[in-house]
Amino acid sequence: MIELLVVNLASLAGGLWFTSWKGSEQVLEENVIPNVSFVRRHTKMRFYEGRRIRSCSLFRYRRKSKSKAKARIDLAKNSDGNGEQFDDYDSAINNRSRKVIAGRLRDADRKDEKIKVLFLISDTGGGHRASAQALDSAFNILYPNRIKIEVIDILTEHSNWPMNSSVSAYQYAAKNPIVWRIMYEIARFPLSRHLSNEIMGLQNCGMFIDAFEKHAPDFVVSIHPLTQNLPLKALRAMSSDRDKKREVPFVTIVTDLGSAHPTWFDKSVDKVFVPSESVMNVAFSVGVHGNKIKNFGLPIRPEFWSDPKPKDQLRKELNMK
Repeated sequence: MIELLVVNLASLAGGLWFTSWKGSEQVLEENVIPNVSFVRRHTKMRFYEGRRIRSCSLFRYRRKSKSKAKARIDLAKNSDGNGEQFDDYDSAINNRSRKVIAGRLRDADRKDEKIKVLFLISDTGGGHRASAQALDSAFNILYPNRIKIEVIDILTEHSNWPMNSSVSAYQYAAKNPIVWRIMYEIARFPLSRHLSNEIMGLQNCGMFIDAFEKHAPDFVVSIHPLTQNLPLKALRAMSSDRDKKREVPFVTIVTDLGSAHPTWFDKSVDKVFVPSESVMNVAFSVGVHGNKIKNFGLPIRPEFWSDPKPKDQLRKELNMK
């Protein structure tokens, strides 16, 4: 236990010393590299022009991935067999997801079945379940009798220790700021986050696969920062495709308003819905493509966005004259 704590503290110290740069004021236009001001903590503040940074791996990756994408996907076939041109790999992925959902909707109509949407949450705070309930109510209003919603606390119900103790660990850390800060920074530092993901994957990937086989979702929605990496890995492992491409569409809905932890974002998801511009900037900084990011605000209950009832009806329901 002491050795593990020493390793984590060493990783944390190394991360705070060697990294600690962040991008701010990022505005992404399609196919345009944004101008970004980079700040290095503990040293003199320096500003760079985004287009002139040649050593920045984030922008180099975007330029390189664009050229590779055109080579990989010059022509994609739609459901009618006609050719359809795409500008980049992400557009083709989004188009494939739309086709999957459209096909399953048609199958559901023929079989008189509902589309199964699985919400992944953890009860570390009330906002994740509240957002899931708000989306459930909205789907029932917008698509009545067409969608079946299931909400599961996948960390508590379908994982081993220590992952299944996330709720109690969260409650303890919330009362102890130092513990909270250590846990936050360990999960933020890339090396320790990668090691943690690998260990948790070895422990729990099989249980996550069993959960997905049990619920058999047509669509997966993640509403928690710890339900991206491992569920995506499990869905890829379930794929019948030789290249292990994920077959089930997967989107993330971020419920942190002012800022967000990097674990919220995975570049392989189909869409990321963010509640604010500041959270959108965090998504840009960790490499999520702009085509995948949608700034739609927080999910809210229908009572806040639906049309109010007529006054006469309300008076009658409240026994008012």
